[in-house]
Amino acid sequence: MNRNLDHLKIRLNFLFLAVFLQYIFAVNSFSAQRVAVVLSNQHIMYESIYEKFKLSPELKGVIIKKFVMESDVDNDYVQDAIRGGKFDAAFTIGTTATKMLKDIGTVPTVFSMVVNPKYFGFVGKDETSLPNLCGISIEVPVEDQFNLLKEIVPHAKRIGVIFDPGKSGYTVARALETAKKMGMEIREVPVNTSPEVPGALTMLEDNIDVLFAIVDDTVYKTSTMGHILLRCLKKKIPVFGFSHTITKAGALFSTYIDYDSIGEIGAERIRMILDGTPCKEIPFRFTEKWQYSLNLNVSHRLGIDMPHSIYIKADKVVNE
Repeated sequence: MNRNLDHLKIRLNFLFLAVFLQYIFAVNSFSAQRVAVVLSNQHIMYESIYEKFKLSPELKGVIIKKFVMESDVDNDYVQDAIRGGKFDAAFTIGTTATKMLKDIGTVPTVFSMVVNPKYFGFVGKDETSLPNLCGISIEVPVEDQFNLLKEIVPHAKRIGVIFDPGKSGYTVARALETAKKMGMEIREVPVNTSPEVPGALTMLEDNIDVLFAIVDDTVYKTSTMGHILLRCLKKKIPVFGFSHTITKAGALFSTYIDYDSIGEIGAERIRMILDGTPCKEIPFRFTEKWQYSLNLNVSHRLGIDMPHSIYIKADKVVNE
């Protein structure tokens, strides 16, 4: 009798445990938050950012669904999947992906890897976040760039900038404000088309100490880059830019963000959204992690002694 009773107790215990586990799984399945990650393409850098994002401890327990946009067919599929996927938030990598999420408009989104987000309407006036869209800048803060400039070219006071107001006017406005605080002066020439760039450089070249090459695809493109760098080298004007490609082509130095940090910051921003913070209350953010590259051939041509403290911390050095 006792033995049968013991067996019954064991069976009831197992039954209770089974029901309890089913309940737990059901609750977890029901409550698990879902995040869509949309890549504009399968660029190796985008994939690296995605991996950093996915592995962030900020997103432990979150269901992450990856989408890649490569063609119009992919775009239609991704759009339908986002609309019907009941996602709590989205993280976009690239301009095309961000535009699609902005057009959908119903999923709180953190964007990244967008050049000139204001031009595309991804941020509001004074770079404020939108109701369902906030983002991460891929530019190094201007103050950090100018501080590095002062260490490499201490005499630089007059900083030349050529820019398209519709694409990078907000960057120049920030540079004007920062330069004034740091005792320097911005001398800018606006252009609307690439053919205007050589003339703009001619206007500046005798009145500046350095040229600040900013992210602006009207000014800095294949058809203009060679002319700008060769002309500045001939006139002994140091150029500082925004990518190692520009450094290799003939700039004295360039600053650029640590792209691994984009995934980490994106995860932090998504966690804020999942915890209830509205996008419009999450400020457009610059990354604190950035790097720079140096061109010692150019420094020799310009007669600039590169400080050892700067040289040893460079991410890349051109010296051939």
